[in-house]
Amino acid sequence: MLDFRKNPSRRNYLSRRYEWRLLLLVMLLGMTILMASEARNPGLYRWLWQGGSDQPAERLATGQPGAAAGAGSVAEGVDGSALARIRDNAPFRPAEQEAWSQLLRILARTGPDRLQQSSLGRVTYVELFHQPDRYRGKLVTLRGRLRRVDPLPAAEGDADFFACYRAVLQPEDNQQNPVILFLLELPEGMAAGMKMDEPVGVTGFFFKRWEYEGQRDLLIAPVVLAKTLHWFRRPSGNGADGWQASPLAVMAVALAIAAVVSGYVYWRTGSSSRRGGLGGPRTRSPGQSPVDPESFLRELAEQHGPEKQG
Repeated sequence: MLDFRKNPSRRNYLSRRYEWRLLLLVMLLGMTILMASEARNPGLYRWLWQGGSDQPAERLATGQPGAAAGAGSVAEGVDGSALARIRDNAPFRPAEQEAWSQLLRILARTGPDRLQQSSLGRVTYVELFHQPDRYRGKLVTLRGRLRRVDPLPAAEGDADFFACYRAVLQPEDNQQNPVILFLLELPEGMAAGMKMDEPVGVTGFFFKRWEYEGQRDLLIAPVVLAKTLHWFRRPSGNGADGWQASPLAVMAVALAIAAVVSGYVYWRTGSSSRRGGLGGPRTRSPGQSPVDPESFLRELAEQHGPEKQG
């Protein structure tokens, strides 16, 4: 019995349309992972509030009464004429050595709690870069990610005269330009390294805009002299909380998955077309002659004709 009912058409998941849909889904998955990783950056939400829960507990709020007076009491041993000899947008000069040594001696004899209490409060990279005269020789507080720490050669003579470490801080408000730190000591458990990514806070004296030699040309960065860092350690555990995906890595993984899936679908589609598919035309084998339908029927009638007459 013939069934003339219309059968529902089956979807061809190897078609180009479904291939592009699958590619789009993989790219959307990669974008979702990228957005989720970027959403973990507290700096993205600074426009929503000021001084949220991510601020260190010991931070002194900017603009508190008595902050400037506290800073003056700590830095009362700094000679104003020595600070006046500091030049911005220039390398370190011998004329600046007196102010340098005075500030480091103050840091060496003052405890971290007293330094933070005497700070003017949180400042931004833009404030230090564009207003160096306003903050020179004053205690300021910065927050960001520590990218590198280099130990400096051992000092000869007075140990308070020289810093022990030079560090690169990526401030929260500027992802492109660093702040250079000169430190007397590192927090307990922290080791120097050339590739680091540690959340830290620092309170120290702003010194100058320093011109230094980069990999290709001369660069300028604010310099802060500090006693040590406040290290916001990541919570210990299975390591999942400390993992942060690089945006480029997420995009590379998403594109690699999309390329593999697309290549597989393309290969399957090409294989099906080469086999001719389920309903494709059949080809005769090599050397087989074409058959004439009329001749075939005539021969068939001649073969069975005599049997029917008998």
